[in-house]
Amino acid sequence: LCFPAADIPKQARELMKMVPYRVIGNTGDESLAIETLSDQPDEIDLTWSIARAASVMHTQYLRNMGVEASFSCSLMQKDALWGMIALHDTGPGYLPFDSWSMVQEIGAALMMRFDQEQRVETNKMITKLREIENKFASTLRKSGDVEDVLVTLIPVLQKFMNADGFAMQYGSNLYIEGRAPPKDFITKLLKWSCSTVSGMDLLQSSELHRLWPPAKAHIDTACGVLIQPVAVHRVCQLVWFRGPVTNTVHWAGKQTAKPAKDGRLSPRDSFEKWTTQNAELSLAWRPSELKSAREIFTEFLDIIATQLLLKEENANLRQFAYAAAHDIKAPLRGIEMALDWMIEEEFDPSVVRETHSIAHSTSRQLLDLTDGLLEMAVIQEQSIERTNVPVANVFETVISLLSGVIAQSGAVVRIGDMPTVYANERLLVRLFLNLISNAVKYRHTDRKPQISVAAGPVINNLASITITDNGIGVPPEFAERIFRPMERLHLQDETEGAGLGLAICKSIVTAHNGHLSLDTEYQDGAQFQLYLPIQDKG
Repeated sequence: LCFPAADIPKQARELMKMVPYRVIGNTGDESLAIETLSDQPDEIDLTWSIARAASVMHTQYLRNMGVEASFSCSLMQKDALWGMIALHDTGPGYLPFDSWSMVQEIGAALMMRFDQEQRVETNKMITKLREIENKFASTLRKSGDVEDVLVTLIPVLQKFMNADGFAMQYGSNLYIEGRAPPKDFITKLLKWSCSTVSGMDLLQSSELHRLWPPAKAHIDTACGVLIQPVAVHRVCQLVWFRGPVTNTVHWAGKQTAKPAKDGRLSPRDSFEKWTTQNAELSLAWRPSELKSAREIFTEFLDIIATQLLLKEENANLRQFAYAAAHDIKAPLRGIEMALDWMIEEEFDPSVVRETHSIAHSTSRQLLDLTDGLLEMAVIQEQSIERTNVPVANVFETVISLLSGVIAQSGAVVRIGDMPTVYANERLLVRLFLNLISNAVKYRHTDRKPQISVAAGPVINNLASITITDNGIGVPPEFAERIFRPMERLHLQDETEGAGLGLAICKSIVTAHNGHLSLDTEYQDGAQFQLYLPIQDKG
């Protein structure tokens, strides 16, 4: 029969972690007073007193079981109280002291065996994982296309963890396998988990709907969940799903406490078998599975992320070369045209002035473009000096530099409480200067710009900062493209710039080992989410 963990109060558990023994020679509530010397404090710490008086709730609990004496010994695993060995007697008395260590040795042997079985199970899973990893690496070397190989790996990872469904998010790509909830639910789940988990450690539950009520609607596919969030080049998430199973437990009595006749709370008085069934619980995630989830992160994702990043960078490089060539040619043609006009008109003074203005304007565009390209190259290739920088001070500088533009547009900028981050202050000024000026530049014609900056929770040593505006916004399908060099959603005649602003922002954040993205769910303008480190991680 199972005894609920609630039978042992939290205070008692803490004491059992410090003192492995608990002895009660008589379950009656009579106790002896302690006399203290006159020069000693009235209150005495009885933590280390094995024979101290027990709680009246505990003695009543024992009496309800027909017990008059008891001896308990802690079962410890990895410095945590795993359980207890409890010896009961129907008559008063004490277990002989020389038997105490024997009981403890039996408990230690049991826990050693338990730990050994867990290690064997974990080693078997890790060995199997190495086989999968080797096969994956071999296939990748032959194929050369990580995305094609990834499609074959995902169902293997699902079955390996004995999960009903599996999802892997890499950047904006979401791969789904097996019985999994809808894509939009997974996206919301990942966003919730990032704001819930302290640090980038895994989140696991056998009843997700208890932690996050919206999951109740998808309990058939997402009753149990195991999420391994990873920050490697780009944010990556691994999610395993389990559906509910009918869980039958035979308890030692119904788990209820009731008031006694004198009004005091009394523990249950029945220890007859009481069976419960729960259909809103998945199979629990075993320690070997939790260890394997972390191993998958350390082994597989480094290969996957490196290959995907290389493929993406190659594609971006080709696109960037084409766009740069196109954008550089445009102002050069303008300068060439201006020179041709001057030759054709035999240097007529009025034509010279007009064509000189055209040449000057286009040369300025070319200079801005080359300056932007050079700035990106410097940020990406050079190491940057960093210190602890109060972000509030950075925004004071940014608002001062943009004061004329803000006043002219009638914009209202609200800055909330900001964290201190470990960064390069000059680059932070450039970063937020671009983001705030973009919010003003791409304002809505029907309303004045409203810009707010707010700090969020710290996740995995990264401070969260959100910049929100009420401008024309960015369509969700362009969420990734806007960070590419030379990409524009608007005609160059409509807005100034070389199309490098957000690309430079992305380079600055990446150089700080942070993340920058557009929130595609926000539709009342544009909302940028960025993460910056709060301290040096070496």
